[in-house]
Amino acid sequence: MGHGSSDAVLDLLAVTSNGLDYRLGATLRPAGEPPPDSPPTPDFQVQIAAPPPARTDGSAWSTGLRVEDGTENGRPFAPDDPSWMQTAVFALQGISPLGHPDPATLIFNQRVSVGQVTDTAAAVASFTLIPSDQRAPEGVSSFLSLFYPLLRHPKTGREVRDVAATFYREGTFNFVPPTSGFAALSLNGFFPVERSSVEYIFFIP
Repeated sequence: MGHGSSDAVLDLLAVTSNGLDYRLGATLRPAGEPPPDSPPTPDFQVQIAAPPPARTDGSAWSTGLRVEDGTENGRPFAPDDPSWMQTAVFALQGISPLGHPDPATLIFNQRVSVGQVTDTAAAVASFTLIPSDQRAPEGVSSFLSLFYPLLRHPKTGREVRDVAATFYREGTFNFVPPTSGFAALSLNGFFPVERSSVEYIFFIP
C-alpha cells in the first residue's frame, strides 16, 4: 500500500536512523489492465531532506497540514505533537509546494532507475493506493505534502485503488549521515517549482 504521486507510488516499509526501506512502482495502470506497449522508462532523482524545506511561498513546511479529527478541515498539524501518528494527516488544497532544500540538509541524493516488470514478477509490482487524506495502516508513519487525487480509470473515470506498476524497484535509501526527526522525500529532486507532483513527509525515530 502507498500514497500515489504523479504516475508513481511509493510504499514506505520501514525506517531507522540509517535508512528507509521502500517499494517503488511507476507507470501505473488499473489492476487487470494490460501493460502499455513500449512505454518510456522513467527516471527518478530521489532527494531526501531532513528537515523538510520551507514551502515556495516562504511558509514553514508544516503550513496547511491538518490532522484528521472528525471535522471537515481537521486540526492544525503540530510537528511536536506525536498524536498525528495515530490518525491521518492531510494537506489543504491550494497551499504551496515544498521549495528547494538547502544542500546541507540532504541525507540522500541519487538518481534511481526502475526495471520493467516481467510476467513472473507482476504480483510483486501491485499496489493499493491510499487517498491523500488517509493514513497508511502499516509501515512508516508518513503523509503527502500536498493534496493529490487518486488515479482514475481511463474508461470509466472512476477512482482506482488497486493498481499494477509497469516499472518496479525495491530496496533501501541509505541516509548519510544517519539522522532523526522529520524528513521529506521527492522523486523529482524538488523540481520544478510549479510542479504537479508531491513529496512524502515522514518521521525518522
